[in-house]
Amino acid sequence: MAAHTTETHVAEVDPSRDRRQALSLAACVAAYLLLGAVANLHAWIDGAAGTLQSGGGIGDVGQSVWFLGFTPNSIIHGHRILTTDWLNAPWGYNLMANTSIVLPAVALAPVTLLLGPIVAFNAAVVLAFAGSATVTMLVLRRYTTWLPAAFVGGLLAAFSPAMATQGALHLHLIIEVIPPLVLLVLDEILVRQRHRPWALGVGLGLLATAQLLISAEVLMTTGLLAGVGIVALCLLHRRQVHSHLPAAWRALVVAAATFAATAAYPIWVMLRGPWSVTGPVQSPTYSRQLASDLLSFVLPTSGQAIAPARATKITDGLVGANLAENGSYLGVVLIVVLALIVWRWRRVLIVQIAAVVGGSAALLSLGERLHLRGRSLHLPLPFGIVSRMPLLDSASASRLAIPVGLCAGILLAIGIDRLRAEGLGTRLPPGLRAGRVGVGIAAMALVWLVPSWPYVSAPTDVPAYFSGGASSSIAQGSTVLTYPTPQIKTPHNQAMVWQALDHIRWRLVGSYGHSPGPDGRADNGTEPRLIPALLDVCTTGATAPTLTPRLAREVRAELAAWHVGTIVLTERTPGISCARSIFQRALGRPAHRVDDVLVYAGLRRGLAR
Repeated sequence: MAAHTTETHVAEVDPSRDRRQALSLAACVAAYLLLGAVANLHAWIDGAAGTLQSGGGIGDVGQSVWFLGFTPNSIIHGHRILTTDWLNAPWGYNLMANTSIVLPAVALAPVTLLLGPIVAFNAAVVLAFAGSATVTMLVLRRYTTWLPAAFVGGLLAAFSPAMATQGALHLHLIIEVIPPLVLLVLDEILVRQRHRPWALGVGLGLLATAQLLISAEVLMTTGLLAGVGIVALCLLHRRQVHSHLPAAWRALVVAAATFAATAAYPIWVMLRGPWSVTGPVQSPTYSRQLASDLLSFVLPTSGQAIAPARATKITDGLVGANLAENGSYLGVVLIVVLALIVWRWRRVLIVQIAAVVGGSAALLSLGERLHLRGRSLHLPLPFGIVSRMPLLDSASASRLAIPVGLCAGILLAIGIDRLRAEGLGTRLPPGLRAGRVGVGIAAMALVWLVPSWPYVSAPTDVPAYFSGGASSSIAQGSTVLTYPTPQIKTPHNQAMVWQALDHIRWRLVGSYGHSPGPDGRADNGTEPRLIPALLDVCTTGATAPTLTPRLAREVRAELAAWHVGTIVLTERTPGISCARSIFQRALGRPAHRVDDVLVYAGLRRGLAR
């Protein structure tokens, strides 16, 4: 298709020049790492082994900690890593139906095993931002000749408002190392065609499988946008399609075959395996709220360091008032700069594709209906079609702001590099000065996007019973019921963190995640049973419900059916008096105090009688 003009130079090897380039690259990576560390700086200052974002192991952050702890321990003990009955006992848990981050968990296994899953999570946040920026920068070296231009592009792609907001909760969404590589391989397959089609196809297929084991959602959106880019390429350069088609077709067939061979089992587990979920895993009503508003692109939220109160009063209530999903902001200055780059270098292939794909992602991020200041304009949008596609029925439109940031980073890098190479008329001749002007313009556009980091963090407050080793008295492989019991419909999943810190030695009743209900569809929490219902009353601060002899027998029967051997009640949890009263009445005896928890041990023998 459209040819890329390149020049080949035969030059003498200059070791000092190579050394300078290596040092410059190292400095760029170090800068990315430093910025990534700033994101959850509180954790590193207050103690990365005991501090987490978002209030200490509650919600999605605690789930990610559990995934990081579960995977290496399961590999060591020869357990399954895609499904398990060690969580949500006695039913089970499908990790592929949830955000399991299998590949990052394997990569971080040494950190997890040596320093624990909390440190691994805090390190993962830093590496996710820095790794995404570094890979994007290295890919941009294909399209730029000046390292500072590629550095700025990686900076915008990895630290955009969309990435910064999602990083507060969703680790699986900010590991954006695969999409830039997909762009690189597709460029080779469709345009340059300098390598063997089968090798490129194998590489693309393996990249897709790797992305599946990081985030199936990102894989789907990446595939969707890659399709948009391919269609745009064929339409914009129709004359070259025929000559490039044979090699491209062979590579894409090999890619599909490679993906089918390597991803078949994880996909089967996700769609048809034990404890898989049919239909949307999120409520469609909830998902529809997570769509960008027109104002989201031009007005900052409180997620930005520079955010006037008059603006945040409007924007913080958009996208379902969910700040973690409200990351579409680009700012007027950056939008104008990107528009000028697209217009000035509109004949450059990478600019054409980045503009089309980025614009399509921005349009899709607006959801099924166009909204302005939170009000629907009743104008149907393309995401209404996308949301009805298989496997995309649970996608959140607002998350497509992440690839918008990637495309914006590509355009900004190309603009800076081209300005340096070509200048701008007689007033700004080509050269270093023009490049510096480009970087200065980029800085004026990006300063408005600086996130209001560090993230809010808090101590995990892990009970001394688990952190001090007393929990070793729990029998290996036995089932534990905790209060609070982890459920996705409540903000309590600390017990998953405790289980991960205890090396997944015992099974845990309940789970934070998507589990199938009786009809196979997601019930988004523990099945409606008596004990969870009673404990839900306690979490509201109400007094303990009166247990009749019949209810007491049903509680004991449920504990026996779940094979519960130990009950652990944490005293620092609201409603502890209520929970303690329920089990004391049901079991006919008080719990034993061990460190800072109340424990019922050896229950299986007593419940069996």
